[in-house]
Amino acid sequence: MALVDAQLGEALGQEVCHLLWKPFVYDAVLRVRAGSALQTGEYLGNYTTLNQTDYQFAALDCDQTFAVTLLYDAKLSENEMVSFQCAVLHTTPEGQRRIRIHNLALKVTSAMANIFR
Repeated sequence: MALVDAQLGEALGQEVCHLLWKPFVYDAVLRVRAGSALQTGEYLGNYTTLNQTDYQFAALDCDQTFAVTLLYDAKLSENEMVSFQCAVLHTTPEGQRRIRIHNLALKVTSAMANIFR
């Protein structure tokens, strides 16, 4: 029983350290853009809506997630490239305003297995 208690105590200690030392930012504004024939739909997560394209988070950390549904309004051709961009304007704990941008381009396919090759 003492071994189990020691392991649980160590796991709890690691979890507390992770919570106290994980990176985070304040006052984040998020915008997701999609390429031709695609548009962003519903945003899912804990945020405040600024307008139809910008969403504000009081704080973001490395464990927080959100989701965006994508809608297509035209036929997408097989093997055509579609692009996505996620931009976050945020304030660091030191007070600096920064922007982080992630870009992704994927081929259009009708077979789900082709995505994971």
